[in-house]
Amino acid sequence: MRREPSSKRGKKWKFFFGVNFFLFLFLSVAFGREYVSHMQVEREIAKLEEENTSLEQGRLETVAFLSQLASPYYLEGEARLKQGLAEEGETLVVVAQPQVTVNSLADAEVAVTANPVLWFYYFFNHEYLTRLPL
Repeated sequence: MRREPSSKRGKKWKFFFGVNFFLFLFLSVAFGREYVSHMQVEREIAKLEEENTSLEQGRLETVAFLSQLASPYYLEGEARLKQGLAEEGETLVVVAQPQVTVNSLADAEVAVTANPVLWFYYFFNHEYLTRLPL
């Protein structure tokens, strides 16, 4: 059996380990890059899911608010309050607050009647209401 000289054998091993080292280094860098990009994608997915959850919560609040606004009770209240509308058969009564201007001390003695009192007089003592200076 013939043996190769030790210098040739050493060169083969050096070449083998050198190639394996560079192959290992190349694969490590490639897998490392892939891992970093995977982690960035995972972070982005988590951020988007959190944003999606907050947007969904906002959407649910908006839908609840819109359903409340579309309810017949709310619409009727708004029509009565802002538009002065009444249902058929109802009589709309508006009691205006008296405008009091103080020009002299004699005018200052005129008592201002509160709105609930005016309503009381309207329903229970209508004659007294007609005598009030409005």
